[in-house]
Amino acid sequence: MQLELSKSLKILKKIKHLVIQISITTSNEMAAKIIEPNVPSPIERIKCLKILSEEGIHTTVRLQPLFVPWIDEIIEDLIPMLGSVGCKHIIVEYLKLPVERNISYIHNMFNAIGWNGYGFYKRNNALLVGREWILPTDYKWKNLQPIINTIHQHGMTYGAGDYGLNHLGDADCCCGIDKLDGFSNWFKGNFSNVIRHSHSNYIRFDEVTKHWFPMKSIAMFMNSNCRLLNGNTVLDYMKVKWNTPGTPNAPDSFLGVSWEGEYDGKGNCVYFKENI
Repeated sequence: MQLELSKSLKILKKIKHLVIQISITTSNEMAAKIIEPNVPSPIERIKCLKILSEEGIHTTVRLQPLFVPWIDEIIEDLIPMLGSVGCKHIIVEYLKLPVERNISYIHNMFNAIGWNGYGFYKRNNALLVGREWILPTDYKWKNLQPIINTIHQHGMTYGAGDYGLNHLGDADCCCGIDKLDGFSNWFKGNFSNVIRHSHSNYIRFDEVTKHWFPMKSIAMFMNSNCRLLNGNTVLDYMKVKWNTPGTPNAPDSFLGVSWEGEYDGKGNCVYFKENI
């Protein structure tokens, strides 16, 4: 086993630009067997992070899904453990609930952890986006603050994995690679990045078009009900979404961003961004 570990580390250390991300939900071994069956235990994964970090390999953790009942345990136990083994960055994203409540795995999971997830989401005004129930962005942001503070206290940075909050993380992209050498070619032409870096409280579509986009049609990858009549590039689809405020994933679905009825000279919506 030790020989195999040594060989694996030797291979990994030859890679010039490398980040290893491990997903984890809880430090509770019994709970993890229910939520994350057939994978290494939380302790084994944390040991792996320690070994990688000690070898100088940049490690990050995706804390997803975030279960509301476990927030105290995450703050008091999991995050401090991750900081102590050299983790550099934690991406956090709340649980998304499928609309199909009778999926046996979901039903058994909630019974096992003693939590009525659907009831909790309903009481807190969860929104239906596609086929998933998602907690409101203002609720998530407010209740993320103790987690974010703890991440910072233990020397790590926070990545906002929840859509609608992506522009509020410590890095430009949720995984944090934009802060590292060798990862400069990540895709910057997205609403989150544009909103985050807008120099004004008023955000215009021209700021989106400044970034690189593939120019070929993506129609063959789109559902026939979603294809546009004129133009099917990524930028075409982004323009349509930009100009349909009030719909899922439009700019005003981001926390602190709103549309007040204003258009620019080209007929595109102009959004207002609060200082959060």
